[in-house]
Amino acid sequence: MKNAKTFGALTHGCRVSDSVLARWTQEMTALQHICVGIEKFFGVDLTSSDQHLKISDSRVQRDNDDCRKMDFNAESSVFIIDGGYLLHRVIWNRVSTFSSICDNYVTYVRTKCKSTALVIFNGYPENETIGGTKSAERARKTRKQMSSEVMFDETMIPKVSQEKFLTNPKNKDRLISILMNKFSSLNIACMKADEDADC
Repeated sequence: MKNAKTFGALTHGCRVSDSVLARWTQEMTALQHICVGIEKFFGVDLTSSDQHLKISDSRVQRDNDDCRKMDFNAESSVFIIDGGYLLHRVIWNRVSTFSSICDNYVTYVRTKCKSTALVIFNGYPENETIGGTKSAERARKTRKQMSSEVMFDETMIPKVSQEKFLTNPKNKDRLISILMNKFSSLNIACMKADEDADC
């Protein structure tokens, strides 16, 4: 019944009417034999365990205490930065050149992250039909709203807003290439995935 009460599940953030609740609970019992069949077929048991039932304050406190006991060395850790996030996180000055914009990205990475940061960018393949789900989603968004392709170098000032500029995958790919050259020359580790860096 908890699933019926949680925000966004059955209620979609609203109150539950009696008819909706009745329909939902009747469907649960009507489909129970299918759930049991799936459990038998895969050899799993989908019942709640003690771990899930005991979420009391004392249990949470014990878990927090256990986490504090773990040996974690922040000095030897590597900070992985999502390049897609980074592209949108640093706000461009309207009258800055692309070189100056790239310098702002360098400053952001150096001030917000340790020297062990690794920036990983998504790749933008030429043929979007070859890629997987990420390419298909990117193509769908591109058809929805896309700026024109901008031929630029480091000395130019962007003529369109940052948001519009980054909606074009070719613009984004060219900017990533310039950024990677800048990062590499300053010994900031960076990589570019073939397609989706999250995979």
